[in-house]
Amino acid sequence: MLFRYNPSKRNFKFLHLLYEVIGVDSSGKVERFDSILLLNSVAIKNFMMLTHIIKKAAFLSSLILVIMMYWFADI
Repeated sequence: MLFRYNPSKRNFKFLHLLYEVIGVDSSGKVERFDSILLLNSVAIKNFMMLTHIIKKAAFLSSLILVIMMYWFADI
């Protein structure tokens, strides 16, 4: 199983709709299977995770740059 559907967690609206179209019930069991939609939902989740990691890395690198500027520039 690539993922488990848990209705108690907060889900994005389009992922919730994709889960309903695929036919995943509340126990996490897939009733009807459409491989294209399943691959799309997994790709969307992976893309969101990747963009989240990129945002965090950009923020941390800019923070380190500012700290280094103040540390070495003697402003």
